[in-house]
Amino acid sequence: MPGRDLIIRNIPEATFDKFRKLKDEKQYEDWVEFIKYLVRDVRLLDTTGEQIQKGTRDNLLGLWCKNFRRNLYYIPPMPLEEIRKTCELMEKNAKTGGSKSVADLVPEQIQKEDAAGQNTLKPYNLGSALIIGRGPSIFKHKHLDLLAKSNYKGTLMVTDGMLIECLKANVTPDLFPNFYVVTVDGNLEFIVKWYDHELVKQYGPKIKACIASATAYNAVEKAIESGMQIYWFQPLFDDITDISSWTKLNMYMTSTDKRPNGIPSTQCGGNCGATAWVIAHAIMRKNPCGLIGIDLGYLEETPLEETSYYKQALKITGGDVIAAKSLFKRIYNPYYKVTATADQIFYHYRESWLQMATECLPWERTINCTEGGTLHGDRIEQMRFAEFLEAFSE
Repeated sequence: MPGRDLIIRNIPEATFDKFRKLKDEKQYEDWVEFIKYLVRDVRLLDTTGEQIQKGTRDNLLGLWCKNFRRNLYYIPPMPLEEIRKTCELMEKNAKTGGSKSVADLVPEQIQKEDAAGQNTLKPYNLGSALIIGRGPSIFKHKHLDLLAKSNYKGTLMVTDGMLIECLKANVTPDLFPNFYVVTVDGNLEFIVKWYDHELVKQYGPKIKACIASATAYNAVEKAIESGMQIYWFQPLFDDITDISSWTKLNMYMTSTDKRPNGIPSTQCGGNCGATAWVIAHAIMRKNPCGLIGIDLGYLEETPLEETSYYKQALKITGGDVIAAKSLFKRIYNPYYKVTATADQIFYHYRESWLQMATECLPWERTINCTEGGTLHGDRIEQMRFAEFLEAFSE
């Protein structure tokens, strides 16, 4: 392919001198090669992850703002006398401890050491955590039954879609006092049903809920009605230095005199399970963190036509069945010797999680106990769930 001539007119002398200095510093003799170096990170096409992020933002920003506006009634800490002037829900929220943030989940020992200027990037013996997702392996291997009969004393981080399933299986705060539920989704139709159940009302006062600022407001109201203690956070969605940053907007809208930077922002990995894992290991400093029900994919025997992504794949490919099926990836787990299938969304979640795992501190352990799924790679250990329970029933 022939190259093109590039002529830049009226470039300021100082700017040209900077170009020339940088070129010399990088030891480029040829200007063409130097320009290639300058644009080495520029992509003409967005990556799959960037396309997903852009589509998510474009399609859901309005919904997020709507939920965020409603949720602001519950996020700021207010004097009790002011809350009583608003509504019954605000009053009940205050009686259960008032709205807090996930910063309040940082262990007291670490808070004190940090305030004293001491190094807190070191191992702490603060117990383990178990992240519970809704992937098909949790039902296939009856992991909730194993957990309910165990002597596990660690912290449970339950994704919202598994809350009712856990309570039905006798995985309750009575047996596991350090019981948390995590929600990040803003869908007004689906998320509320995870909180609308008699068992949630029964155990609500004993459950702590980590909830994103743009979570569906009707689900937040159900959580408060049940008596849950709320811990707020905001997803670290985009570059906070960008003037149009959604994360920055959240920061401004939740700031107070005592909390000038707003509620904490956290990496979420695009899904509830990854969010629960981040809160457990990075904020609560639990180690190790076990995973069950975190498949990020479908069982090998699941027909592609029955997956939640297949209709979207057909739409993307204009109805081409072969092309639609090519959008799914089969991933073999050498430890469990099973294969799982990931669609484009699950694969993106998997890659994001694996990247976040590589950024963990050297002593932080993540142990995949799903006995299947797609999540395996560097810094993700594999262990059968029964072995995990035996090893970490403190």
